[in-house]
Amino acid sequence: MMINYNGKFLNYNSNTIKFNNRGLNYGDGIFETIIYHNESLSLYPLHWQRLKESTAALKMKLPFTRDGLKELLLELIAKNELVKKRARLKVLVYRQEGGLYSPESTQSDFLISAIPQPKHQFKQFNKVYTSKSVQLQSSPLSPLKTISALPYVLAGIEKKEREAEELVLTDTSGNIAEASAANIIIYSAPDNKFSTPSLDCGGINGVSRRFLLQEMEKFNLNCEEVKFNVNKLNKDIALFTTNVAGVNQIMSVNGIELNGGEQAFYLLNNLFPFNH
Repeated sequence: MMINYNGKFLNYNSNTIKFNNRGLNYGDGIFETIIYHNESLSLYPLHWQRLKESTAALKMKLPFTRDGLKELLLELIAKNELVKKRARLKVLVYRQEGGLYSPESTQSDFLISAIPQPKHQFKQFNKVYTSKSVQLQSSPLSPLKTISALPYVLAGIEKKEREAEELVLTDTSGNIAEASAANIIIYSAPDNKFSTPSLDCGGINGVSRRFLLQEMEKFNLNCEEVKFNVNKLNKDIALFTTNVAGVNQIMSVNGIELNGGEQAFYLLNNLFPFNH
């Protein structure tokens, strides 16, 4: 298996990290996870848009152009013999070394990996709880997918310890923010309405979330950004998780049964191209 480090193709176990790497020392960087599917890069324009926004927020310069990154991704797919397969690409972009907390550069390095990705299998999660160890807070950085991902690491540990299938992360007021590794879509069955947690609740502005909001607008389907307290969950509400791997459904939270949401699932499943 090959990786691409700053434009060079290397064996995956090559030593690419220096002791003063700012990503390692300060979490000074961002990443994107892109699904390669049907011989194309799913939602690539939205991934590129978020890369630009994230590096601008961190006052870093991207080390490639939009077309240049696309070429690198497809070349790595070919070198790893994944052209006719489904794959998961990860793009890490981090500031070049120099300085302590205050960096000396706006230039960045990058590392790209590509591994096989199984076809998404829709899951229904029954053993789901609100997280006890993680509460999110909104900040200028909270919508970004930074390589400093400690809240999600802790949520992953808690999920294992509680033998849960998924966790719902809330803000400090109990409003739903996201799942442990996915955004959340809320469906109200009596109103036949979709919504998604506001970014003010501290969740990441996921690419699948962006895509969903765009597609629903195209089809004149309203999907509001809301603050929805976890205590308001009941049998009239359906919850779905969405990320670049696909759509799943949460059937209960803290023992409270939720709505089956068959109509909502049908719509979401057909909206997302990487779900098939």
